[in-house]
Amino acid sequence: MIIALTVLRLLWRLVDPSPPAERTDFGGWLFANWIGLGAKLAHFELYVLLAAVPLSGIMLQFAQGDNLSILGVLEIASPWARDRAFAEEVKEVHEVLAHGLLAVAGLHAAAALVHHWVFGDRTLVRMLPGKP
Repeated sequence: MIIALTVLRLLWRLVDPSPPAERTDFGGWLFANWIGLGAKLAHFELYVLLAAVPLSGIMLQFAQGDNLSILGVLEIASPWARDRAFAEEVKEVHEVLAHGLLAVAGLHAAAALVHHWVFGDRTLVRMLPGKP
C-alpha cells in the first residue's frame, strides 16, 4: 500500500509541481543555496526510502519463506526457500532503512518548523491541504 501511495504521490508531484521556495531575510544570509539543495536531497531521500523500506520488508517476508498477503485478498507465494541467514541480513537492512526513513522524516518536520518559527515564512502553511 505504501508503495502504491508513493507512486501516486510522485505522479501528483509531476502533475502539480511544488511552488518555488519563498525568500526570507533570515534565510538570505544562512547559506540559502545550501538550504535549497538540502531540501531537494531530503525530498529525494524520502521518496527513495518510502519505496526501499516496503520493498525490503517484502524481501524479508520472502526470505523467511512466508507468503505475502496483499490486503488480505491475495497471497503471493515466496519465490525462495526459507533461508534464516539471508533473512537476518535482510532484516538488518530493513531496520537500517526504516530508521533512516524516521530520521529523514523527523528532519523534514523539524525543517518545516524552523521555516515557520525562525525564518517566519509560509513554507509550513503552504504544505497544508487547501492552502494557496
